[in-house]
Amino acid sequence: RPVVADGIWRAGHPLNGTQGWTLMYENGDVYIGYADNFIPSGYGVMRYANKDVYTGQWKNNMRSGEGSFISGNGREEYVGQWKDDKIVPMNEGEKCGHISKFTDMALSL
Repeated sequence: RPVVADGIWRAGHPLNGTQGWTLMYENGDVYIGYADNFIPSGYGVMRYANKDVYTGQWKNNMRSGEGSFISGNGREEYVGQWKDDKIVPMNEGEKCGHISKFTDMALSL
């Protein structure tokens, strides 16, 4: 559970399923987007304490649906489908996403 939750409230209760929630966690992760009962659900952005960033769909606090991930060091990127917080493998020939890994040499150009 987040240690700080800022969003839309009505009569002292969180208004579930609405956008604009900012959820801050004890470990330094910060989520901004749709939430239900302080749980990421719907579209949102998670900025992890290690500088990784995930932007896309969430379901019950897990990456699920279309989304993109960029590692904090900028060397890995994935755009495509997620299910239960894991990358969904593509079938050969599908063009629904990609994984890129960059070398130190490419980053220094």
